[in-house]
This record gives sequence, structure tokens and C-alpha cells, in this order.
Amino acid sequence: MAKREKFIVIVAILALLGYGATFLFSGGGGDKGRKASASKTSQGKDSAAELAELRKNIEESQTKVGKAKPEALAVYVVANSDAPFPQDPFYYRVKVEEPEETKAVEEEIPTPSIALFYTGFIQIGAKRIAIINNLEYEVGDDVAATGFLLKSIHQDRVEIVSREGTFTSLIPYVEEGL
Repeated sequence: MAKREKFIVIVAILALLGYGATFLFSGGGGDKGRKASASKTSQGKDSAAELAELRKNIEESQTKVGKAKPEALAVYVVANSDAPFPQDPFYYRVKVEEPEETKAVEEEIPTPSIALFYTGFIQIGAKRIAIINNLEYEVGDDVAATGFLLKSIHQDRVEIVSREGTFTSLIPYVEEGL
């Protein structure tokens, strides 16, 4: 240990010993409690009379508790406290249904009639060519037999759009070995 750590430990031990000696030689604070109880009993009452009054109060409290009837809710809770829960009480499930308008919109979204696979990319200067289903396309070309136009070409994907321009789809690059 470093000198600083040794110094801190020694000071802590000395403080503990000093507190212990003070507590031991001062009587441990027990006199204060005895003096307070003595002052209460010295108000003209006998300790036997105080004890009798205390017992009387305890008996009255016990009879009141015995006569009191618990509430119906408390009885129900205690009776069913051991029963297993039918479901997790901390799980709050919210049931959300889609509005019928969105269901109708989903049915109207055009999808390509054939599966499209983007398998190649060629760039010569500013000109980009995409190979989709083994056919070459440039931006603005009709994608064969699908009703879609090629909107943009990137190395990792192509973007096609419906002829009306209402729906856009991304087709990711797929290696030919798949």
C-alpha cells in the first residue's frame, strides 16, 4: 500500500477506537432512555397502574379487531391470491385493425407479373446498363412484359416504377450463381 492509503486506514482505525471508547465510557446512551421512562412514570402514576391500563387498551383493541368485518374486495383478493394467473398481468395487448381503406389500396398496388432478377451492372462513362432477367435495360426503358419502367440504376439495386408513376419498387442485386 502507498503511504497515503496507510495513513487513511490508520486514521479510520483511530476514529473507530475513539468512538468506541466514548460510547463505552459514557454508558452507551442507555441513561437517556432510562431517564425518559422514569420521567413519564414519575407523573404521579404507579408502574403497576400503568401496566394495568396498557393491558386494558390491548384487550379493547383485540375485541375491536375481532368484531370488525373485512371488505368484500379484501376477502376476494386474499381468497384468490394463491390461484395461478390465467395470463400475464403485466402484458397489455392492444388489438389494432387496419382500416378498410388501406386494405383496398393494397389490392390496387401493381406488381410485376413475372419475377425480376437484377443480375448485372455495366457502366461505360456516364451510361449505365442493368441486366434484368438476362436482358439489358437503360434508364427509362420498359421492363419486358411487366408494365414497369426502369427509373434508376445503382450497383446494388435498380428502381422500377409503374407506368402511371404511382408505385415504386427496388430490386436488389443478385449474383448469378444463386
